Order: sequence, then C-alpha cells, then structure tokens
Amino acid sequence: DGCPPLYSGIDSESLCREVAEAWGYTFSAVGRWENDYPGCMVEPSSSRVWFNEHTSPLGKWHADTAGQLCKSIDFRAGSFGDVDGCPPLYSGIDSESLCREAATALGHTFFAVGDWENDYPGCMVQPSSSRVWFNTHTSPLGTWSPDTVGQLCRRESSITNESLALSALKESEMLHSFLSGTGMGTVADAQRLLSCFMPTRYAGASLLGKFIAKASSDTFDSGERMAALALMRDLVDAAAMSIDLQDMQLAVVDHLSIGVRMGFAERVGEQLDEAWTTLRKELHDAQTNVPFLSNVAGNVVVVEYGSGPIPVGSSCPSETKLRSLSQEQLQTSSVASQSKLRAESEKSLQRCSSNPDCNVVIVWADSECVTQRQGDHYVVSRNVRWFSFEGRGINAQGCESQFPAPIRLGGEKNEQLPSCGSSDFLAFAAFYVHHA
Repeated sequence: DGCPPLYSGIDSESLCREVAEAWGYTFSAVGRWENDYPGCMVEPSSSRVWFNEHTSPLGKWHADTAGQLCKSIDFRAGSFGDVDGCPPLYSGIDSESLCREAATALGHTFFAVGDWENDYPGCMVQPSSSRVWFNTHTSPLGTWSPDTVGQLCRRESSITNESLALSALKESEMLHSFLSGTGMGTVADAQRLLSCFMPTRYAGASLLGKFIAKASSDTFDSGERMAALALMRDLVDAAAMSIDLQDMQLAVVDHLSIGVRMGFAERVGEQLDEAWTTLRKELHDAQTNVPFLSNVAGNVVVVEYGSGPIPVGSSCPSETKLRSLSQEQLQTSSVASQSKLRAESEKSLQRCSSNPDCNVVIVWADSECVTQRQGDHYVVSRNVRWFSFEGRGINAQGCESQFPAPIRLGGEKNEQLPSCGSSDFLAFAAFYVHHA
C-alpha cells in the first residue's frame, strides 16, 4: 500500500493502460504475480507499466525501483456515523450537482434527494450498497446506519496552510500523542505540525512572528531575542523529528522501498525548508539594528543578543581565544565608529556561518593609551584594538551591562573616546548563530 496521502492504487486494467499511455510509458503485460504489487504497477526507470491481478501480492520484486501507480482521490467516504466525518484535506459536499458527479465518478448509484433528520449532512454514501443520497436537512443527527453510512467527501481544491492547520487542529489529540512520544503518528504528521505554526491567509505571521510582535511591543531586547531563537529552533527541530520518525514508520511498519520513502522525504523536506526560510526572515526582520543580516548564509539564523538590558554579573571575554582583527590609531579627541563595529561583526559572522562548530560571535574593541613625543612636547593618544571571539556557548551574557556607554549596533553612530585612565572598553556586539 505505497500510495501517498490523497492517492489510491488503480484497480482497473483499462485505467492502468490509459494512465500508462498518458505518461508515455509502455504497458507491458497483465498477470498474476505473487511477488509484485497490487493492481497497476510501474517501474519509472524502465518506463514500463503492468497490471497485477493477484489479490494479495507480497511487494518484493524490484523493491528499490518498482511500486504501485497511483491516482488522485477526488472523492472518498468519510467516517461512518459521523456528521463531521471527512478526513483531513477533504470536506463535505453541499451541492446536489457535485454529489451526483461524485456518485458517477465512484461508479455508485445516485438514489434520492430528501430532508432526513437522522442522516448525514449534504452528500452521503453507503459503500456496501454503492448508493449515494443528498440530504438537505441543515442539522442532521447522524444516527442512521452508523456502521455503514457517512458523508461523501471531496478533496479540497487547494491545499493551503490554513486548511492544513484546520486539519491539524481537528486531529489535535492524535498529534499530541505523537509529539509526546506515545504514538508513531501518520504519514501526514510533519505537514500538520508545520501548518500549526506557519502563517495562513487569515494570520499573516507565524507562531514565532506573533511572539516577536508581542515581545517587541515594548523593546525586543536580548533576552526576548534569545527566547525567539529558542522557539524557532524547537519548532523546526520538532518538525524534523517528525519526518525522521515517519520515515522509520514507512520503512518498518509499512515496508515501503527507499525510493518511495525518499519521495515522501523530498516533499516534506521542501515544506520544512519553507518553514525555516519564513521563520528566519521574521526573526531577522525584527532586528532592525543589524542591517547586514540579509547577507548571512541562508542555512544560518543570527540573533544579536548584546542589545537592550542584560543581567549584570558575567565577565567579558578577555584572554581566551582572542584574535586581533585590526588596529587603528585615534587621537584622544577622536571617535570610535559604529560602522567599524558593524564591519568587523559582519566579517566574523561570515566566518562563523561557514563553520558548523561555531555558534557564537563576540566582537569588541578596547584601547590603550600611547604617549608619543612630537618635537618638544608629548601627545597622548589611544590605540583602538578590535577583537573577536568565535566559538561555542553563550560567553558574553551580561557583558555590556558592566560598561555604561559602549558603542553597540543599535546605538549612536559614534562615541567620544574617554580620556586615558577611564574605562578601556569601547565597543561591543554579541551574536548567537544557529545552523540548519
């Protein structure tokens, strides 16, 4: 049973031949093969199609290259005995003409139109008798023949984020069981999970975006930025875990071939990439004081956590893994520029982005007083030195709060240098780097 969600196998030889011709494949034979696949089966690598009449084949032949040829399920029965029984990504049919069309498509008999209180809303079906009815009652009870009758459902015309979200909410109990580790889930769990926190046509921001909007209503400071990064990481990592567990299910429980599993992974992987891109953009757009984040590699998200109030108490990095970036000589009355801090930060981030073992960047400047003789007098100036730390861990939380007026990315364009003898700390920025 290798057809993906919203698709089913083809159990008609004539339709199998028709699909083969439409795809430009060769219809090779009809047979009864125990080791093959049910109904219409295909080997894309050889462009060949067969129709297998065996009722319970084992699915062992060419497991890496062959499998079922599937068709889209436009109409299907919902859960029996349920007035809201359509499965995820399907909806009830509230049009008599579409109900008749669905009956014809399924090879069923359209039986009657009526106003039946005990039946099911709109189009309803009894597969065991191949009969279809259309019920005009606005709020039926769903008590008639609950073991054999239910809604006839149609595939939604467009699968949007909001329809996926509604499906996820509808199966929230199953999804919670999956995420809590008490259940394996179904093939569509990753899509449902992604849809729960992605933007929709009715909600322009994701779950992360809503958090950022609320957090930044006052100031989106370092603590809130780090919390936003943690939320993004948890959301994306949970979806990735869902995909891994589903692949395990497809391999161990459903016995699907590597080729079919790779097809699932590719489709869900595209949705995961889209989620990463969306959440990354929301987090980067919220950091308006760091304009160069648009230049960071696409597989990296960066949080500048050296802005805003930070708890006092931690020490700034000093001797550990310092690397001098550059030196510039400034007179006592000169200024240290914010543009220099930005430039050095950007260069350090580019290096860290290409190093999977790097997740933190700290850039700062200090100064030393230099006395130089000029003719018959001495001039005291400051030698400004720039440093970076590129490594792992949150090394500078609370650093800037020890210095009342360091230059930061969100501060003034320049800062007057203090006189010699005062604080030697001139500039500071700290970034957390998360690799996808």
